[in-house]
Amino acid sequence: MRRPGGRGPRSPSDLPALVLTHRVVQETLRLYPPIWLFPRRTGSAVELGGHRLPPGAQIFYSPYALHRDPLWYRNPDAFDPDRWDPQRHPAPPRGTYLPFAAGVHGCPGGDFALAELTLLTAAVTAAWRVDPVPGSRPRPMAAATLGPAPLTATVTAHP
Repeated sequence: MRRPGGRGPRSPSDLPALVLTHRVVQETLRLYPPIWLFPRRTGSAVELGGHRLPPGAQIFYSPYALHRDPLWYRNPDAFDPDRWDPQRHPAPPRGTYLPFAAGVHGCPGGDFALAELTLLTAAVTAAWRVDPVPGSRPRPMAAATLGPAPLTATVTAHP
């Protein structure tokens, strides 16, 4: 994909200038993390939410639910890329934004995925406008990963 003005394809050197695009990607991943439910096993006895769990107990946690918790995110169901602007809002507490999991089980390519998604979003939106057909609405579809349900859209090339 060529940049506007014919300057060649997008590259990692463009990332510092794509601040708003990066915030849009972060907010999209907050609302629709790629993996919505993770299984884990306790390594030892642990108390969680007032419940004592024995070693080896299987538990699940959901970034999808965590990212919508009003304890951590004001107006959590709203799409607001400005919540990632450090001039307007403090960063969410560690462990409350997990689009690619965290710790030893976190995706080793998470930073690469963020960069790739930011560049891809910038390239697509520089060339095309994508609008849902009136009356259709994007909806998440949960399977092993969280993805979009089929959506009819109109794609228009920018002049």
